[in-house]
Amino acid sequence: MDTYLLYAVGAGVLALAYGLFLVINILKQPDGEGKMVEIAEAIQAGAKAYLNRQYRTVGIVALIIIGVMWLANFSGTTIAGSCSVLSCPPWRDSSV
Repeated sequence: MDTYLLYAVGAGVLALAYGLFLVINILKQPDGEGKMVEIAEAIQAGAKAYLNRQYRTVGIVALIIIGVMWLANFSGTTIAGSCSVLSCPPWRDSSV
């Protein structure tokens, strides 16, 4: 069992080393000239705008989920009672 853990840690260290090698290698490359730099800046600006919108959306959804969980926590059995009422409607034979 311990050998598998060592293999996993070793594989993780190798992956991090390879990632570091790739980052260093990519950052050594020249930026390019003229039009290539303009295109790269436009792509970066678009990516930042996209990420800002994604963060805003995730934040709103997280706040909604937190609100629902907060209400469920403080309403006690109200949520549980509502779920049981919905799962056993009166037109259904509950003796089954």
